[in-house]
Amino acid sequence: MLRNNHAYLKLRDFLINIPYIVCVTIPTTQVKSQGEDTIMLKKNVGTVDRILRAIIGIILIAAYFMYPDMAYKLVALIIGLILLATAALSSCPLYAIFGIKTCKSDS
Repeated sequence: MLRNNHAYLKLRDFLINIPYIVCVTIPTTQVKSQGEDTIMLKKNVGTVDRILRAIIGIILIAAYFMYPDMAYKLVALIIGLILLATAALSSCPLYAIFGIKTCKSDS
């Protein structure tokens, strides 16, 4: 059963104990819809970049669970999660800070 799996328990414990991260200011746009202000991240990650980030992120997360004695396995997990998040959001905070944009559109 999945609930007795060691990898599941480790992931659950990690997700429960994620510390709050203080982020640097990221360029955002404010969109007004029906009287509310919504803050959206600017898209700055292109399609090829997103695919590469997702693949590398999945590999790093899999390495965390497959190699229990790996020296830097927590670092691999955190970097893998960050890569997956930036691929899903199409926005990278470091790209925003340095003014890098790998996408074609201006949205």
